[in-house]
Amino acid sequence: MIMKSWKSIFVCLWIPAVSAVAAEGEAAGRLVMGQGHLDIDFDYTAEAGWTLRHRHEGKGDRPLDEGLLFVRDGVFPEEGSRLVRPEDETWSFLGVEAGELFWFLPSSERTGILWPGFAAEHTESAALAPWDAGDPRRTSQPVRWIAVDLVDMRFTGEGTGHVAMWVLDSFGGPPVVFWSTAQPHPAGNRYLMSAGSHNHMAWGFSAPGVYELDVRASTVLDDGSTSESEVATLVFVVGTAPDPSRYREWAALRFPPEDRAAGRAEPGADPFGSGVANLLAFAAGEEPGASPASVTPALHIVDGQVQSDFARRGDLGGSVLRVERSADFGGWEEIARVTGTEAWTVADGEVTVAESASSSGVRMVTVSVPAAPRLFLRLTVGQEED
Repeated sequence: MIMKSWKSIFVCLWIPAVSAVAAEGEAAGRLVMGQGHLDIDFDYTAEAGWTLRHRHEGKGDRPLDEGLLFVRDGVFPEEGSRLVRPEDETWSFLGVEAGELFWFLPSSERTGILWPGFAAEHTESAALAPWDAGDPRRTSQPVRWIAVDLVDMRFTGEGTGHVAMWVLDSFGGPPVVFWSTAQPHPAGNRYLMSAGSHNHMAWGFSAPGVYELDVRASTVLDDGSTSESEVATLVFVVGTAPDPSRYREWAALRFPPEDRAAGRAEPGADPFGSGVANLLAFAAGEEPGASPASVTPALHIVDGQVQSDFARRGDLGGSVLRVERSADFGGWEEIARVTGTEAWTVADGEVTVAESASSSGVRMVTVSVPAAPRLFLRLTVGQEED
């Protein structure tokens, strides 16, 4: 049963009580890369066509859609990637005001943070023709260019999310900006690199959250035709843990854009027909499509107490778990609640809550209430709307 109000969405489990997101590893099936040397490859060969992949030093290769790039919080460079924007207006392309924070990945390697760059080292140069890109940020001479376009960007987080990518001018001039969602260049959000090259650039992000960058590579082939890759998505998680506690960030890591557009990632949706809504799976520390058995509380009576056992996430973010009781399904009384990382609150001394934590961040909960001739309990999961 799903109930909606102007501020909350509830997913409820009806229980007849008695008649009694690491900075390293895996997150949502993606390889998390939060430090070290990463090349994002855009390669073309006549035989294989386009190959877009992550090539991480020490972690091997992954398709672009199977990687998650983690930008650490903390002051740059000692603790992470957080910086204050300089006063000079040449930095307005970052999408934040002078003196405000942004998150920064430099073009040179720094210990403890990610060093991502673009590469076309495995491109078959003979399969490409030299061409003039008509881009003032690069030479006007014909080169066997690989163009990488930022097609679209989606941000999930607090505030306004902007991404920028640039290099410093060799002669001390202003930064040469290739990508900026805040102030796109007249030639577009495009990065040009020559076939066989390997390039590192600086990256900036305006706010903590999840950034999904849709990218597409293109070039001119030796017969004069243009070839474009399929659109692939780079995912950056900035300033938060790779497995976010906020529902919308959790969903952004688990549902592709087309599923979210179709409503499959909504809190009350049951996209796999399992009988478990997304918000309930989130609160229980499960994945979308979890089985009812994995989220349904277990009930038993011990020494005159009805005990309800269930699992929950250690950090619920903005979500709220409530345990409610009724004698007739007509009026419901809240007897216990928890939100975020706070402690449980209970209605009175007759109700007790015990928890035990696991290494996975999921907690096992036991709520105990006095038994009664007619007693029904329900567990509700709510989330305040943004």
